[in-house]
Amino acid sequence: MTAVRFEGHFELLRPLSDLATVFDMTGVAFTIERNAIRCREPGFGLDIDREAATRYRVSGTVDPACHDAVALLTRLGCAFDADGIVYRFTLYDGAGEPTHVFEPVD
Repeated sequence: MTAVRFEGHFELLRPLSDLATVFDMTGVAFTIERNAIRCREPGFGLDIDREAATRYRVSGTVDPACHDAVALLTRLGCAFDADGIVYRFTLYDGAGEPTHVFEPVD
Protein backbone atom coordinates (compact mmCIF):
# COMPACT_ATOMS: atom_id res chain seq x y z
CA MET A 1 0.00 0.00 0.00
CA THR A 2 1.26 3.47 -0.89
CA ALA A 3 2.00 6.05 1.78
CA VAL A 4 -0.48 8.90 1.98
CA ARG A 5 0.61 12.48 2.45
CA PHE A 6 -0.63 15.32 4.59
CA GLU A 7 0.15 19.00 4.82
CA GLY A 8 -0.99 22.02 6.73
CA HIS A 9 0.05 24.91 8.92
CA PHE A 10 -0.25 26.32 12.41
CA GLU A 11 0.39 29.55 14.27
CA LEU A 12 2.66 29.62 17.32
CA LEU A 13 3.51 32.74 19.33
CA ARG A 14 5.90 30.90 21.66
CA PRO A 15 9.27 29.27 20.95
CA LEU A 16 9.02 26.13 18.83
CA SER A 17 10.64 24.14 21.65
CA ASP A 18 7.41 24.64 23.62
CA LEU A 19 5.82 22.02 21.35
CA ALA A 20 7.79 19.26 23.09
CA THR A 21 4.89 18.69 25.50
CA VAL A 22 2.38 18.73 22.65
CA PHE A 23 4.26 16.02 20.77
CA ASP A 24 4.71 14.01 23.97
CA MET A 25 0.89 13.82 24.13
CA THR A 26 0.78 12.22 20.65
CA GLY A 27 3.23 9.41 21.42
CA VAL A 28 5.33 10.45 18.41
CA ALA A 29 9.13 10.59 18.70
CA PHE A 30 10.57 13.80 17.25
CA THR A 31 13.58 16.08 17.17
CA ILE A 32 13.58 19.86 17.39
CA GLU A 33 16.14 21.57 15.17
CA ARG A 34 16.52 25.34 15.48
CA ASN A 35 13.34 26.44 13.62
CA ALA A 36 12.07 23.00 12.59
CA ILE A 37 10.68 19.75 13.96
CA ARG A 38 11.37 16.37 12.36
CA CYS A 39 9.95 12.92 12.96
CA ARG A 40 11.27 9.78 11.30
CA GLU A 41 9.43 6.81 12.72
CA PRO A 42 8.82 3.66 10.69
CA GLY A 43 5.81 4.41 8.51
CA PHE A 44 5.56 8.07 9.58
CA GLY A 45 7.51 11.13 8.49
CA LEU A 46 6.82 14.67 9.67
CA ASP A 47 8.48 17.97 8.82
CA ILE A 48 7.56 21.28 10.43
CA ASP A 49 9.35 24.36 9.11
CA ARG A 50 8.96 28.05 9.87
CA GLU A 51 7.30 30.08 7.08
CA ALA A 52 7.04 33.40 8.91
CA ALA A 53 7.62 34.75 12.41
CA THR A 54 4.67 32.84 13.91
CA ARG A 55 3.52 30.57 11.05
CA TYR A 56 4.79 27.02 10.48
CA ARG A 57 4.29 24.66 7.54
CA VAL A 58 3.53 20.99 8.24
CA SER A 59 4.11 18.18 5.75
CA GLY A 60 4.53 14.47 5.98
CA THR A 61 3.63 10.95 4.96
CA VAL A 62 1.95 8.01 6.66
CA ASP A 63 2.27 4.39 5.55
CA PRO A 64 -1.20 2.84 6.03
CA ALA A 65 0.43 -0.56 6.57
CA CYS A 66 2.05 0.83 9.75
CA HIS A 67 -0.34 3.51 11.04
CA ASP A 68 -3.91 4.71 10.72
CA ALA A 69 -3.39 8.17 9.17
CA VAL A 70 -6.72 9.55 10.40
CA ALA A 71 -6.06 8.36 13.96
CA LEU A 72 -2.52 9.77 13.92
CA LEU A 73 -3.59 13.21 12.65
CA THR A 74 -6.57 13.21 15.02
CA ARG A 75 -4.17 12.65 17.96
CA LEU A 76 -1.94 15.45 16.70
CA GLY A 77 -4.97 17.75 16.31
CA CYS A 78 -6.21 16.89 19.82
CA ALA A 79 -2.80 17.73 21.26
CA PHE A 80 -2.78 21.06 19.39
CA ASP A 81 -6.36 21.72 20.57
CA ALA A 82 -5.37 21.05 24.18
CA ASP A 83 -2.54 23.57 23.87
CA GLY A 84 -4.73 26.23 22.19
CA ILE A 85 -2.79 26.16 18.90
CA VAL A 86 -4.65 27.25 15.77
CA TYR A 87 -3.93 24.70 13.02
CA ARG A 88 -5.22 23.10 9.83
CA PHE A 89 -4.03 19.75 8.46
CA THR A 90 -5.26 18.12 5.24
CA LEU A 91 -4.87 14.40 4.54
CA TYR A 92 -4.72 13.27 0.89
CA ASP A 93 -5.40 9.85 -0.59
CA GLY A 94 -3.00 7.98 -2.87
CA ALA A 95 -4.35 9.87 -5.90
CA GLY A 96 -3.65 13.25 -4.25
CA GLU A 97 -7.27 14.06 -3.47
CA PRO A 98 -8.08 15.58 -0.03
CA THR A 99 -9.94 13.11 2.19
CA HIS A 100 -9.92 14.71 5.66
CA VAL A 101 -9.38 18.17 7.11
CA PHE A 102 -8.35 18.57 10.76
CA GLU A 103 -8.99 21.92 12.46
CA PRO A 104 -9.62 23.13 16.02
CA VAL A 105 -12.97 22.22 17.49
CA ASP A 106 -15.05 25.21 18.63
